[in-house]
Amino acid sequence: MLPHGAFKALLLLVCGASAATVLPPTNVTVSCQTPKVTVSWLHGGQQPHTFRVRVQSSAGDYVEDITAAHQYDLSRFVWASETRYMDLHFVNMTAIQGDEQSAWVESDTFSFNQCKTAALKFKLDFPPVELNEAVVHFRNPFKFYRELKQATKQATFRFTVSVGAVGCSAFNGFCSVNQENCELNVSFPDGAERCFNLSGGLYDSNGVGEMMFRDTGRICPTKDTEDHVVVLIVLLSIIVIIIIGAVISVCWTKAWTLENQIKPVISVRRPTEKTNKAVDGHVAEVTKKLYFDVVETDISPVAVIKPCKRPSISSEDSAESSSPDLETVGLIREEYGTDADSVDDSEKTEYIVMDSEEEEEEEEEEESPYDCPQNLQVDMGDGDMVTGYTKR
Repeated sequence: MLPHGAFKALLLLVCGASAATVLPPTNVTVSCQTPKVTVSWLHGGQQPHTFRVRVQSSAGDYVEDITAAHQYDLSRFVWASETRYMDLHFVNMTAIQGDEQSAWVESDTFSFNQCKTAALKFKLDFPPVELNEAVVHFRNPFKFYRELKQATKQATFRFTVSVGAVGCSAFNGFCSVNQENCELNVSFPDGAERCFNLSGGLYDSNGVGEMMFRDTGRICPTKDTEDHVVVLIVLLSIIVIIIIGAVISVCWTKAWTLENQIKPVISVRRPTEKTNKAVDGHVAEVTKKLYFDVVETDISPVAVIKPCKRPSISSEDSAESSSPDLETVGLIREEYGTDADSVDDSEKTEYIVMDSEEEEEEEEEEESPYDCPQNLQVDMGDGDMVTGYTKR
């Protein structure tokens, strides 16, 4: 049986040999790309390895995780609270292979708090800065960086604007957590360039912690920058006008097309007028349409005739022949048709009222049964033609 001292020595030898078989990570480096904080490392082992990463703070907080990658994001741990991002931090890590692991390797200490004694001191960048007339303004860092949302209401951001030559004049300002923007009125020396430098930092609620921001360096708004802004505004205005014109043109075209496709049906009554015209001493009433129909219709000629006296054979015939009243309406038939011909629907007839006095005068004159009037075309004016008669 081995003595106790020999057994302990043997155990240490075995553990040392086991640790020596797994190579530890090398070049463990913490870097900051505002506001992201990462740790990266190298490893020269031939076989795949996993790594245990432990992030610790000087206040005793820590988080441990396992990854197969060669880098790890520390942002979630650092920006968890105002106390956390004002503290000092470092990383411990080891390589794991199976049931064995390498020795622990520690990174440099780092912090955003300029009051902490750390090997690495990180800074945040200023939000975009503008100068309008004599006002320097930029987005409040508490609003610009969502990582700072854990800051207490008592925290403030203090900044300094230096104008002119170095150390010539400086203007100090500050903004609280609730402000959207930080602004400060400045004045430039006569004849000097409108250039300035911006520096500042974030102070915690106790006024002890100070998170410094990286200086902006010399900022000189140039005339070229202003010209570029004017050109950009003009181009945007032209684009807006073109878009509005295109929309109006499309709407007008659609409305015009719709109007041509659907037209309202309008019913128009065709007015007529009646006039009296004299033909060979006779008055005829003529109805004329002010607008002519397009549809063609059959129009029968109008004949104004005086009925012929037939030769008397007996007194009865004479009485019968004299019975018709000449003041009645005379029947006008085309080409002297008989009563039987009136049955045919194709024959069109019209009635003309004869002047009674002229009718009686003509009856007094003795006429031969063979002196029947002959058809005669008479122009009544305006292109209206009627068939009249004349004595033989």
